[in-house]
Amino acid sequence: IAHRHSAYQDIVVTRRDNDMRLYLDGDLQFSTRDEYRYTESLVYPALGGGARSVLVLGGGDGLAARELLRQPGLQRIVQVELDPAVIELARTTMRDANGGSLDNPRVRVVIDDALSWLRGARSDRFDAVIVDLPDPDTPVLGRLYSTEFYALAARALAPGGLMVVQAGSPFST
Repeated sequence: IAHRHSAYQDIVVTRRDNDMRLYLDGDLQFSTRDEYRYTESLVYPALGGGARSVLVLGGGDGLAARELLRQPGLQRIVQVELDPAVIELARTTMRDANGGSLDNPRVRVVIDDALSWLRGARSDRFDAVIVDLPDPDTPVLGRLYSTEFYALAARALAPGGLMVVQAGSPFST
């Protein structure tokens, strides 16, 4: 139902009956049949004892933001996504799946590379950091799973904050 070839990746969204799927460079990112299992298990552990501010690195499909917005007391989400084409599709084609989460006033979408954004001089601290990035199956993606990346992400955490990272099987990547 949608195809974009952006500067970063090939993006395909398909639909069959009630099942919408997002593929990035041919790799399945989600299927609406069961994405809640992935999304809930990614988001809820990071919320701990009532997080009010959350940094989402990646996750441009808006699904993590959708889950976060369901939490009472959550005041601010900063969503850092590299590819504006993914954001555009999330706001249009995938809007039903993410509930329009990226247009919620509590969500600020930043188009930037997650590592570059973290390197920037920031005083912002977040109660939770959610790392929802693709598996590190290329050198460019691998730098997002580096010691530097994790140190910078930890610096973005408020004292007592929690971070969660999506991780596929190390045997398949």
